[in-house]
Amino acid sequence: MPFIPCLTASTPGNPVERALHTVNSALVFWFFAFLITGPKNSHATTALLALSLVTLPATLRIWPRVWARSAPWLIGLSVYCVYQIAYRLIDGGLEARIDPPVRYLGAIPILFYLARYGFNINALWAGMVVGSLIGGVAGAQEVWLEGAQRAGAGHHPIAYGSVLALLSIVKREDFVPAAYRDLAGEPDPRAHLAGGDQ
Repeated sequence: MPFIPCLTASTPGNPVERALHTVNSALVFWFFAFLITGPKNSHATTALLALSLVTLPATLRIWPRVWARSAPWLIGLSVYCVYQIAYRLIDGGLEARIDPPVRYLGAIPILFYLARYGFNINALWAGMVVGSLIGGVAGAQEVWLEGAQRAGAGHHPIAYGSVLALLSIVKREDFVPAAYRDLAGEPDPRAHLAGGDQ
């Protein structure tokens, strides 16, 4: 089962850890809210990467646990990125744009950072809902008001596809936020993953 940094809103630890948990929740919301129609290079991921590098010494102690849970994903992402970088350099020489696969590699320290400090899962869901609404309204405006044949001018279709793929995986794994289970009075079977690894 893949490792999920945080499934609840609980925030254990000292005031710095609680502050990072809150900041992480806001950045996760921001990332998903503007994934489809926002700028290509998200300030949210830049901030998460910067935080992951600044807190690297404190994060190092949980690397073995996160690696044990997420090794296939980490290996797959690394191999894909190395292949993309090599392909782009061979195909385009030194002028090749290797920044997209290098940015994907930045997801690795972010995963470890989020595993250490966690985030509120409801921020992810809220960001996806807001992002989908923004994308839908922007697409409707392009087609209905501006006369476009299809929506797409202000959208990132790959990001949109990624959100849909994530939602499909979430549905396939029967991954339901704790808030919905609480409303239904059901116990949370994944409560042991809460709050980031301390």
